[in-house]
Amino acid sequence: MVVDPARQAPWKAWREVALGAPDEIHDRMALMGRTTQGDTATARTYVASDSMMPDAQTGTPAIGFYDDELMRTADGWRIARRHFTGIRFEAIGPA
Repeated sequence: MVVDPARQAPWKAWREVALGAPDEIHDRMALMGRTTQGDTATARTYVASDSMMPDAQTGTPAIGFYDDELMRTADGWRIARRHFTGIRFEAIGPA
């Protein structure tokens, strides 16, 4: 499955507002459920991300999940619609 980077806009926009330009980003993702009906499917993927600023002292861990609607196309499965739900965002490092 190819993930369209433009579809990740909510997550990336939050990172820019919260962090500016993070130097390192480490994402961990796990597909927790999928339902397929013909050429359409739904999926829920949990994500935990650590973003660190260039000072290596400040950053944020973020936790949430994506609910995706997928479509089978001539080029394979594609994300047709993506909704991100943020569960936890927290600053780390010196105040």
